[in-house]
Amino acid sequence: MKMSSKSDYIEFCKYSAADIPVFAEPWYLDAVMKPGEEWDVINYYENNRVIAAFPYAVQKNKLGMVVITNPWMAPRLGLLLSGETKRTRSLSKVESLENKIIEEVIAQLPKFDDFNMICHSGVKNWMEFYRHDYEQTCYYSYIIDRDKTKDEIVSDYISNKRRIIKKHYGCVEIHKNTISPDEYWEYLQHCYKKRNRLCSYTKEQFIKLMNTIQEHEAGDILSMYSDNNLVCAAIIFYDKNRAYHMMTTFDPENGIRGQDLLTHYAIIDANSRGLIFDFEGSMIPGVAEFNRSFGGQKEEYYVITKQSKKMKGYKLLKGILNR
Repeated sequence: MKMSSKSDYIEFCKYSAADIPVFAEPWYLDAVMKPGEEWDVINYYENNRVIAAFPYAVQKNKLGMVVITNPWMAPRLGLLLSGETKRTRSLSKVESLENKIIEEVIAQLPKFDDFNMICHSGVKNWMEFYRHDYEQTCYYSYIIDRDKTKDEIVSDYISNKRRIIKKHYGCVEIHKNTISPDEYWEYLQHCYKKRNRLCSYTKEQFIKLMNTIQEHEAGDILSMYSDNNLVCAAIIFYDKNRAYHMMTTFDPENGIRGQDLLTHYAIIDANSRGLIFDFEGSMIPGVAEFNRSFGGQKEEYYVITKQSKKMKGYKLLKGILNR
């Protein structure tokens, strides 16, 4: 068995670019690593060429337990199979191949205490994980298909969204990449302070990621103004297939429905690029309701988990102590 290497994975991502989520790109994974965290990859070779890969992040927690998971801001990983491999095999042969690959992935994973992998929506086969006592939970996101016209997209919005857009959209100015990552960060902190919230990541992490995204032309910072005042900003990431709605920041004291208007702009912009618009879903009821109000199509994605006895015992004890 040929040992996996990151250089082979980089080549795989180059010739399989149309099938790779931006979150799995090697340069992206480099950008989102936190101190003490590393990413690695398990490649599957056929005729000395990588046809599938399984990237992941690994770190030790404060108790020294090994955790394998998605990195920060990389919510869609899991098994990556080249489009060529899928196109040249029947569905049954693809499923058999996936089972074989996952068997090798499981065998090559480092020993861990906690495995928690959020998979991209193309992962539908988790049979081999099940056979090795992993568990799966189904989550949902919403997407807007690239094949719809602008009129078809807007007609699918709930009536209240259409009224808001009709009333306010012509009264605001929307710009693309006219504010810097530093300026977005300051606006984010300003809005969080009004909500008495704290950011879960550092400025350094944010700036590093955004600079990398801009270097690779894989994202935009959108900003919206009313009477020359910044009232809403959003970050959208791109790959060859999708536009991902990563975050929206707005002043809670502003009366304009900036989140609605800027999301509408991002949806139409993605459509003009020939991309699927991915709301980067949430199971939080309010967020899910907001995403659904734009007429999106529900899309499943899997979260695959497994824990060691030590981790299960720790979480059980922690739960008891926190009662």
